[in-house]
Amino acid sequence: MSNSTEIANQVAAVIGQPYSDALAALLAENTGRPVRPAGKGYYGTTDLRPERINLNVNDEGLITSYSFG
Repeated sequence: MSNSTEIANQVAAVIGQPYSDALAALLAENTGRPVRPAGKGYYGTTDLRPERINLNVNDEGLITSYSFG
């Protein structure tokens, strides 16, 4: 399992990349945390899971930012 700094660095490295399920799966495997896309066209939930990585995806399908929860 990665520490907080390592996780932040790994997630920051995907900013600007096209979102794909394969990328999310790889990020989940590398960080040991669940990963989901967020944005237009993606379903979300209202449950708060502090360990979850939310990848914010724009209309062009690019990852623009991330959050936890």
